Amino acid sequence: MDVGALPAGEHVVEVQVEDAAGNATTVFGPATLPRLNAESVSGAGSQAAAVQAALGARVHVYFQANKKRSLTSRYGRRVVVRGNLRDAKKRPVVGARLDVYHVINGKRQLVKTGLKSRKGGRITLILPMNIGTRKIQFAYRALRPGPVTHSQTLSLTVRDGNGRLVTKPKDAKGPQY
Repeated sequence: MDVGALPAGEHVVEVQVEDAAGNATTVFGPATLPRLNAESVSGAGSQAAAVQAALGARVHVYFQANKKRSLTSRYGRRVVVRGNLRDAKKRPVVGARLDVYHVINGKRQLVKTGLKSRKGGRITLILPMNIGTRKIQFAYRALRPGPVTHSQTLSLTVRDGNGRLVTKPKDAKGPQY
């Protein structure tokens, strides 16, 4: 049976294992099959080609205001992040989920798990207006479950009307987003 034909998730498998001396034994056990973290990779014909393309995909994000990876903004202004997810041949990866982490005072917190790349591999994240200074990391996993295969971090500095650094918004309640 072709393992690639099985749906993603947990399965019970039977595997024939052979050592260097030629001794063979059957091993039973659970196996979790990861799934491709994309609806499509343009131009990748087969599933194997799509997996290879997804493994080589890279996240490119920037602040819309200045098209750079760092931004100083005034408190109360809307901050928008744009970007794309493309494979090594610059083909768009569509429908892939990205995890968004915020690093505040050295503490990393997962904030968003539902950010998806759209048509053309485009990515857009609109941050709330009452946000303080932080680093924002976009993490991409080619296979889910699986390790992060590429990430990119942006640096946001927020200042109030008097030019003072805003680290914790005054009107924020609960966990800092």
